[in-house]
Amino acid sequence: MDSSPPGESPANAPDETTPEATPIAVSGAEISPNAWLHSRTCEAIDGARRISYASADQACSVLQRGDRMTSEVLFSAAHAQALDAWWGLIADQIDFNEAVPDHALRRIRSWARRYLTAEPAATEPGTLFDHALAHVSRAAARHFLQTSGRLLVEHANRRERTAREQESQTTAKRQQAPDPTPSPGSGDANAQDSHRTERT
Repeated sequence: MDSSPPGESPANAPDETTPEATPIAVSGAEISPNAWLHSRTCEAIDGARRISYASADQACSVLQRGDRMTSEVLFSAAHAQALDAWWGLIADQIDFNEAVPDHALRRIRSWARRYLTAEPAATEPGTLFDHALAHVSRAAARHFLQTSGRLLVEHANRRERTAREQESQTTAKRQQAPDPTPSPGSGDANAQDSHRTERT
């Protein structure tokens, strides 16, 4: 093991406190907000799974080669596994409970917040390694909340923009359409003309 204190993340470990931890491409403005959120949620699920597999493979390779196991490798594997577990819950909500991504994200985010704030204390003291793993698990939960929160914020912004565009288009159509309401006095003039015709 390296000299990093248990529970501290290595310098090059994923930073769950910065928006750049999981880049999200803001593209596809032509698709609906719900379709955009579904696509980005699926990308986040697949990305978390790939990172988890890669981190686990790296840890196994270190053990198989008999190399020195470092806290960086352990942190990456544990963090990726815990993060993949949160996104896996999102996938279960969508696949088995038929929840739309917006509802699935909000539901699992409430679980993650409850995990961070209401997790019962351990009944036994535990070792420094246990505390380190608990720290990694909490870091993954915060990372999940940050990334999923950014998805929901962008989704809300897209819905707002779409609503404004639709309102503008509706207003423009109304302004271009001819007014079917007759102008004041036109009906009286037509009636007077018809009376004159009958008298003649």
